[in-house]
Amino acid sequence: MAATSTRSRWFWVGFGAWCVLLTILSSISGPDLPEGPEIPHLDKLVHLIMFMTGAALLTLALEESLASWPDWKCSLLVIGSIALIGFIDEWRQLLTPERTGGDWQDWIANIAGGILGAVLFGHVFRKHRGREQSRETAPTGDRET
Repeated sequence: MAATSTRSRWFWVGFGAWCVLLTILSSISGPDLPEGPEIPHLDKLVHLIMFMTGAALLTLALEESLASWPDWKCSLLVIGSIALIGFIDEWRQLLTPERTGGDWQDWIANIAGGILGAVLFGHVFRKHRGREQSRETAPTGDRET
């Protein structure tokens, strides 16, 4: 039990750090943003990866903390939370000097990242949890007494 709560805390710390990083990145004014290569829709890919990472961390934290919840509830909570965070992030960028925000395509990329993170990492976590549980309940072999 102690290992589970320790692991859960680290996932929550990781998700909190992700939220702080997202806030910092969203607070950078337009002229201070680093210029990347001119690749069409690269910003959408960055949004997708960033929010997939947040969803993965939140999925792992919730799956570890709320093990009694059905898997679909955890996934739905993650996707809804990431969609809300993505919406708030886009709205917040509207208030950042010389920054564009409110881009519905960025928000869709955020949601897509949330779905990917919740589904992929939820599946990996449940598969890993299933292996751990099968090891705990597996017979230890024939023992002579």
